[in-house]
Amino acid sequence: AELTLAGEVKEYTLRTPVDAPLALADVPTLRIAELGLTTGDAAQMRIGVWDNDEISGSKPGWTASFQVRVEGARGRREQQQQLQAELLVALIPVLADFLVDGDPVATTVAGIRAYGETADARYAKFDLLAETVLGGPPARIVEDVSAARRDLVAFARSLRSDTINPKDASRLAALHAENVETLETAVWTLDQLQRLAASREVLKLVKELAKEAGELRDDLPKLTDAQALARLDQLDRLWKQIALQAKKLDAGGIRDFLFSRGAELEGAMAAARRDIAKGDDPAAKRDMERVAQLLEEMAGGVEESRKRQTGSGDEHRKETDAVRAELEALANDQPALRKKKQA
Repeated sequence: AELTLAGEVKEYTLRTPVDAPLALADVPTLRIAELGLTTGDAAQMRIGVWDNDEISGSKPGWTASFQVRVEGARGRREQQQQLQAELLVALIPVLADFLVDGDPVATTVAGIRAYGETADARYAKFDLLAETVLGGPPARIVEDVSAARRDLVAFARSLRSDTINPKDASRLAALHAENVETLETAVWTLDQLQRLAASREVLKLVKELAKEAGELRDDLPKLTDAQALARLDQLDRLWKQIALQAKKLDAGGIRDFLFSRGAELEGAMAAARRDIAKGDDPAAKRDMERVAQLLEEMAGGVEESRKRQTGSGDEHRKETDAVRAELEALANDQPALRKKKQA
């Protein structure tokens, strides 16, 4: 194996046969640590095999170069969340197209066959994303959506008679309805997964922001004006990240609480910035006391709101785990999931 990292090329021996076999099949393994890689590294790699030609000499054959990226647990989670978001964006227009189809979708066999081609083409963007899915919740979504799509398109393409008989018309309508229902379930599930991830991220960021504000309040007497303003800018950037994540949450509850306190928080940070710029240290300290207090209240309020939504204490943890397990199973029990979506 040949690994290129930051311009440096290293070679690793995967296997050296003790004899001269005519064919060799193997699935060698290399640990990340053996390659000298750590979390965040991205390297190019290719695999070479040398033949056992004793006449003209051994010659290598190389695979195409491919990238190896060490993501770590957080990186994999972020990558999966990004893929889920992209799948949601890809499937919403597909669902919309099926919802506005005529009833029936066509009145002639030729029209139905043409409809099958049109329906299949709607999934072009979804197909590109599906090729990158390796496992987890997205894999089940791809499987369910692909199965319903395949049944509908295959039936539309299979019609060969000159006229549409009632049985075929009924079957086509049922497959179309099943396809719409599958797309609705996929969109709903992806949306719930996004909201669940956003809720966790909001709580993490608010706690981080509260900690940073408390440290700035305590450090303020030791900082120059420029340092204090730079730290305030950092708080402002964190708040903008929180506001962005909060937009993904359901209206009401945590979202409304955050935005109602957010206006007051922005006002307190603006006052702190003005007083620091004026050199009014006592006023700036009072402003930062208010910022820290608001953020501590915000962190407590977000956590309490999450607990109210799913219970408290042990019950909160149990129900949160149950919700996560249900969403990540992605419709192992399709009827139950559909009922929940419609509730």
